[in-house]
Amino acid sequence: MLLILLQILAGWYVADAVGGLFHWYIDNSDEKTSLIPHMVRDFQSHHEDPGLMLKTGLLRLSLEPMIASLLTYGMAFVCWPAFFIALGFGGGLTQVSHYYSHIQRPPVVVRGLQALRLFNPPEGHGLHHADFDRDFCILCGWADPLVNRIVRILRGKS
Repeated sequence: MLLILLQILAGWYVADAVGGLFHWYIDNSDEKTSLIPHMVRDFQSHHEDPGLMLKTGLLRLSLEPMIASLLTYGMAFVCWPAFFIALGFGGGLTQVSHYYSHIQRPPVVVRGLQALRLFNPPEGHGLHHADFDRDFCILCGWADPLVNRIVRILRGKS
């Protein structure tokens, strides 16, 4: 049972880290040369107007991450099933967590997930919006210290 719990927590952490690195990449990409220009445009315009994503709609925001996360579920049949299920589930919910970190009074279930830090609460995500140079992890923020360090190294500021 402990091994399963550790796999779930590790999967959630890795989903947060991968989402954070992807977010950093998108924030620092050029829409004209990116393979995913619509995502670059959406993320970068979100920084100019954080409320814009609320107008976009939760389904449109979360559909692509949910589809991409399906790739991880197949690995659950090969090894570490709880890890890969948590990774896929967390990856798929990344934009859902991000969306609700911008809502003043989210549903009670979401507030519970935010209180448990399974979803990033508004104050956690607010650190990113303060200067857009740190705290890129939008699932739960657990991996922000690691991702912040990686970003500093990539920028040559270690």
